[in-house]
Amino acid sequence: MCMSEPVLWDLDAHTGAKHRVLRAYLDAWISVMAQQGLKVHARKSDAPRLLLVDGFAGPGRYATGEQGSPLIMLDALLSHSGFDRFGEVVFTFLFVEQDRRRVARLRAELAALGDLPSNVSIFVEEGAFETSAAGSLDPLSLHPDLDGGNGRSVFMPALPAGMVSFTVLLVILGDRLERCQRQRTKREDRRLQFLQATGQPPRRRHRCDKKHE
Repeated sequence: MCMSEPVLWDLDAHTGAKHRVLRAYLDAWISVMAQQGLKVHARKSDAPRLLLVDGFAGPGRYATGEQGSPLIMLDALLSHSGFDRFGEVVFTFLFVEQDRRRVARLRAELAALGDLPSNVSIFVEEGAFETSAAGSLDPLSLHPDLDGGNGRSVFMPALPAGMVSFTVLLVILGDRLERCQRQRTKREDRRLQFLQATGQPPRRRHRCDKKHE
């Protein structure tokens, strides 16, 4: 990061639009994933955990006073109408920023929020997101304190194009992809068991097959 770049800058229209989309998405996503986590928690002993990551966090606020994405993400949770119902869900935020000056401003903004609810924690990491992700998101354990076992879900805002390598994205997604593959395999096993039980020959459908044969 060039030190000649400002610590704060004005919010442009394009970024403002992205922030509105981010807030709208979080308003819906937090409720859905928290409630799903509570359902899983009813069958397991591990507390449900939601991890929210901003890999290019910035200073937390713009020169013109508007909230940056870290504060938007936090406010979406803390002001959510259903937050009181999510007391058993552990919410963890990880904010990564490369510029040391912006890290300091972000930490000051977060400190100004005061005490957080007991089920909400924040980690701020200084450094390049790609380096941080490659070293810690495997599998989705960013920090020893964040290793929550089962029942974790991850939300990560869209990252700037070209700023994260495909290898790192694979590290981030690897655990999820493996889990999805296991679920797909289980569904296929159940399908084959059904066909065998009913005497039907197994047939693997191709996505290009016609809808009506």
